[in-house]
Amino acid sequence: MKVISIIIATFNAEKVLERCLKGLKLQKKDEVEILIIDGASTDHTVSIVKKNLGVVDIILSEPDRGIYDAWNKGIKLAHGKYIMFLGADDYLYPDAISSYLDFISKMKADCDIISAKSEFVDSKGRIMKVIGE
Repeated sequence: MKVISIIIATFNAEKVLERCLKGLKLQKKDEVEILIIDGASTDHTVSIVKKNLGVVDIILSEPDRGIYDAWNKGIKLAHGKYIMFLGADDYLYPDAISSYLDFISKMKADCDIISAKSEFVDSKGRIMKVIGE
């Protein structure tokens, strides 16, 4: 059974998607599925996704009405108990997925929302803002 479905909505994300997927590839576990919901990109986004089929479980590329439409399409296709929305320009710390799975396995009751610390960084990797703990 899938515990976490990671939904990444993309549109012309060729400049940032490779880094996102590279980080996920290093952490991918059997309990996690990765879905790319693409809004019919006109750049090389889809070819980058196809190069990473060992990481990506589900690909859907078709016109949409924006990120929320893409996320809703992803939710309908997801098999995980929990949904994680990740931007194509986001990346997770190297142990993030293991930490989430460990936290979930130790929960005494089901949660509707799990949130983590988010660091907002600029193009040079400098932390601009931190939200959460």
